[in-house]
Amino acid sequence: METTTTPFYHNNATTVSGQNNSDEYAGLKKSLHTMSAIIYSLAFVLGVLGNGVVIWVTGFKMKKTVNTVWFLNLAVADFLFTAFLPFTVTSVALDFHWPFGNIMCKLNNTVTYLNMFASVYILVVISVDRCVCVCLWCSSRLWAQSEKCHAGRPV
Repeated sequence: METTTTPFYHNNATTVSGQNNSDEYAGLKKSLHTMSAIIYSLAFVLGVLGNGVVIWVTGFKMKKTVNTVWFLNLAVADFLFTAFLPFTVTSVALDFHWPFGNIMCKLNNTVTYLNMFASVYILVVISVDRCVCVCLWCSSRLWAQSEKCHAGRPV
């Protein structure tokens, strides 16, 4: 004998006026889904184009320094995340039904969370590097010779 339970977030209770809560906010829910799909689509287009340009410039046109490598890594992480956004847009458009299978679901979530942590940690490393560079004024000859820091060097 199988029993089915409804999740706690599916509140089918009626309001004081006798209306069903799920029907009361159906229009708002649909408009929020539409707005989310539009924002995700815009983020996809701008993210793929913008990060693609950053990857091209930092990867092929700029001199290889520590900072350019970090910005290249950040752009690659963000490019991968935005490349997976059409799957999320499709899911939102289908009322959060995932038609791509279990493996793509897990891959999409993995890319999302790996991007989040990679982006945060790369930004922390870039910030710490800039802070050390400015606070120590690049007094070490090793730092000055490696062209690691120019902003903090006394003029």
